[in-house]
Amino acid sequence: MVSASHAPAFALRLGRWHVLGLLMVVGAAGCRRHPVARPKAAPTGDHVSADAASGPTPLTGQILDNQARPVPSARVLLWTEPPADAGAPAQAIADDTGRFVFPAPRPGWRQLLVEAPGFPPAHVGPLPPSSMPLSVPLDGAVQSLSGVVFNAGAPAAGALVLLGGETVEPQRQIQTGGDGRFTFGGLGPGAYSVRAVRGSLASKSTPEIILSRAGPPPPPSRLQLEPGSTLSGRVIGDDGAPLPDSEVRIAIAADSTGAVDVARVDGNGDWTCRALPAGDYRLTARHVGYLPRRIVQTTLPATVGAGAPKPITLELVRGAAVTGRVVDTHGRGVAAAVVRCLAPGPIDLAVTSEPLPLAAEAAAVPTSSGRLVATARSALTDAGGHFVLSDLWPGKIRLDASASGRVPVRSDEIALGPGQRRDVPDLVLADGIAVAGRVLDEFQSPLEGARVAVADGPFALTDGAGQFSLSLPPGRYALTVSAPGMRNQQLSVAATDGGAPAPLEVSMVRADAALEGLVQDSGGRPIGRALVIAWPAAPAAPPGDAGAGAAAADPLRVPDGAAILATTIADMGGHFRLAQLPAVPLVLEVRQSAYPSTKTAAMAGVFASVVVPIPGAVSGEVHDGRSGAAVTKFRLEARGPDGRSATGSVRKGGAFSLAALLPGRWTITVDASGFESGESAVDVPPSGTLGEPSLRDVRINLQPLR
Repeated sequence: MVSASHAPAFALRLGRWHVLGLLMVVGAAGCRRHPVARPKAAPTGDHVSADAASGPTPLTGQILDNQARPVPSARVLLWTEPPADAGAPAQAIADDTGRFVFPAPRPGWRQLLVEAPGFPPAHVGPLPPSSMPLSVPLDGAVQSLSGVVFNAGAPAAGALVLLGGETVEPQRQIQTGGDGRFTFGGLGPGAYSVRAVRGSLASKSTPEIILSRAGPPPPPSRLQLEPGSTLSGRVIGDDGAPLPDSEVRIAIAADSTGAVDVARVDGNGDWTCRALPAGDYRLTARHVGYLPRRIVQTTLPATVGAGAPKPITLELVRGAAVTGRVVDTHGRGVAAAVVRCLAPGPIDLAVTSEPLPLAAEAAAVPTSSGRLVATARSALTDAGGHFVLSDLWPGKIRLDASASGRVPVRSDEIALGPGQRRDVPDLVLADGIAVAGRVLDEFQSPLEGARVAVADGPFALTDGAGQFSLSLPPGRYALTVSAPGMRNQQLSVAATDGGAPAPLEVSMVRADAALEGLVQDSGGRPIGRALVIAWPAAPAAPPGDAGAGAAAADPLRVPDGAAILATTIADMGGHFRLAQLPAVPLVLEVRQSAYPSTKTAAMAGVFASVVVPIPGAVSGEVHDGRSGAAVTKFRLEARGPDGRSATGSVRKGGAFSLAALLPGRWTITVDASGFESGESAVDVPPSGTLGEPSLRDVRINLQPLR
């Protein structure tokens, strides 16, 4: 058996996806790894020649559940070790009996990745060339989802039924029989939805259909066809040229169960989807090596024929790449270290607020806001400590590196341009003390993908058994445990030189609400790439409490010590979505460097319209009040509405500026050596042009000390 945590990191192209550090991502997503017979020493670099095996040896096998029943439609990816120059694994889909075949695999030791909806991915290999059929068991039991499609009250034969869900990739489809019935088999536990189309007719998508390990099977779905409409448009790159062979994914705007339709882009960059019922939809484009510029939302009217929807152009941006090395304090490469790419700032944007994606797309699809806009990637270092992170959003990033038994480290900010490939300085990991434990859900089952984090510090993700481990320097720490769909938990732990603390056990409570919204300024302009943070709102004080009036009057108050519930990044149109929140009053905080931070009250399930005031800006000069000469060295601070503060930028010749100010009254304080403190109160209006001063030529005179 070769553990995913000890396999080399390299780049693979999986059809439409560019996958980096695939084995690490599979391990992080709870991949099941299976033992195989092989020599004690693995090959170190030589390909197995075709002559040695008298030609390619077909590779066959069968995918089974944990009760030895076949899993149909499972996706099987095959690549060789070492990978071929093209790095392109072969792909096969299991038939109705769970069997798959690769007629002529490349020479070399083989590795398999098996994925099926609702099952943890399974990794097998490396395997020597052999004609012996494989049997790959998946962790779980197959289930089915069935239903009937109707048209005008009669069963609809020949309708195409599409299956959607967070773990369904690629989208599955089946045609109804003469009685209008359909059945999707080979599904694991999870949330799914189905819809049907036939020509210009379309049904609505069903609400979430839950398949659970222990619960009863869901009743058959009833889908009613009705007149629908189609969407169309083009996909282009950041140079304006069409991007053929892309795909456009269309999802219900207020839903998180995956795409309801996937449209392929032709050689001219054009696309058209299948018929859709009336409703609000969000559209995203995907292409290998590119990232979406923004997520587009559109509405299909309830009245068919009220006017064809306008063509929609979706723009993709070339992704950047980072290469580097993780070493110990002696400069030796650290193998199997996890390197994550994060957006800069105090908030860790590598945290996904939604269920983990399939292993084959996890490295290619960013997290947050539908996992489509934010910057977040992971890779695993090879035996020499080297790593590659690709398909990164252009802009400023940071890198986090971590490894078992070592203290994680974070890099300085790194600026990336579209399509740029940049080598970064070594990331150095020191030895640490292990803090370990496991996280359980409300039914005491292991919780995979939970995040255990030190405040403003390192974090760990739980594996398929709910277990985690953090390596920390000696000290006392406050840990926050968060997981998709669960309320955050806080606990404290002490790491001492005397030994590792006892394993921790954390039980979490479910939170499955969602919140959609739009961020725009007071002039109606959308604010793209804004950081949206959800906090729990402080409860109102009980009646009779002396502070009840104040608490009730302040819906934007956050409890002391409260932890962030979720974060996301608004797309370029200002749209955002926060998933799996507790159904409690919330406070949304919006941060964007060109605007003042803004808070607003919200409730999960109710569309949130966040209006950020157009900021003002001040420019001025500091002078000696006696001689009139410019004072060139000073410290400047300002305090404004609701007690917020700002620090000014000092330029040559005694000039200063204050930007991104909330409109209102501000008091500017200046301190300089040899002078008494100076103060000036000003009323700051919003700027007519974003970033330009709205109040100019403010003069502050300082009196010399006597």
